[in-house]
Amino acid sequence: MIRFDGEIAAGIPVACGPLDRREAEDVTPRILHVIAHHMKECTPFEVWAKALYEFARDRRPSPDRWDRETSAIFPTLAGYQRDAYKNLVEIAARYGAAFLCDGVGLGKTYAGLMLIECMIVHHGRRVALFAPKTAKEDVWEPLLADLLPDLASDFQPLVC
Repeated sequence: MIRFDGEIAAGIPVACGPLDRREAEDVTPRILHVIAHHMKECTPFEVWAKALYEFARDRRPSPDRWDRETSAIFPTLAGYQRDAYKNLVEIAARYGAAFLCDGVGLGKTYAGLMLIECMIVHHGRRVALFAPKTAKEDVWEPLLADLLPDLASDFQPLVC
C-alpha cells in the first residue's frame, strides 16, 4: 500500500497553511468508509483489468460514429428516417421504451431495422420483433435476409 505523509504524488503539500483546530471537524464513519474504499489493496489482476478498461473505454465508437462507419442500414436511410431512429433511441433511453407512430410509407420499417441492428450488433442486446404473420413473411424476413443476413438465421439474438 502506498502512503503519502504530508505530500501528494506530484510533490504538492497537502496543507498549504497553518492548521486552525477551531475549523477542524471530527472524522465520521462515513468519511472513513470513503477513505477505506480508495485505500483497499488490489491484486495485480485488478490493477491490470482496470488499466485495460481505462485504456479501451473511449475507443469504442460513439453511437453516431458507429452509425456512420459500421452500420449496414444507416447509410440507406433518408434524413427523416435517421431523425426518427435517433429520436427513438433518445426517447427509449429517457423513458425505457418508445413507439414509432408515423404515416404510411414514411419508412417505419427501415427505422426499425436500424434500431434492431444497433441493439444487436452495437449493444449486444437481444431483440424480440412482434409482427403479424403476413408482415413477418412479406416484409421483415426478406428485408432481414437482404440487409442484415447475419441476423436472419434461426439461432440468433433476434426472434421474429
